[in-house]
Amino acid sequence: MEPKVLLLDEATAMLDPQGKKEIRDLILSIRKQYPSLTILAITHDVEEAVLADQIMVLKEGNIAFHGLPDTLFRNVTLVKSLKLSLPFVYQLLEAFPKLAPKALFDLDAWADALCR
Repeated sequence: MEPKVLLLDEATAMLDPQGKKEIRDLILSIRKQYPSLTILAITHDVEEAVLADQIMVLKEGNIAFHGLPDTLFRNVTLVKSLKLSLPFVYQLLEAFPKLAPKALFDLDAWADALCR
């Protein structure tokens, strides 16, 4: 039996950083092993949400945003209106837009750019 959907509700809530990493790595492994599987992850953690293929934000029971995480998190006005925080790399992008590396999530490239 191969399910079509895997539903994860706050799968990393209350875990320490190592536990969160292990769960995140497991989810990425499942995505690679079962490419046709839909993974629906419910989370309040923007650092997790930014890794999704698509993101949906609910506000007062209604869909306030549906689209690519990059589209959401580059719109700081929208993020603030939804009372969300920016993921770390988008905080860097907002503070240092001219230093942004081509690979936004490459923290080594950010470190190199910031140390110049």
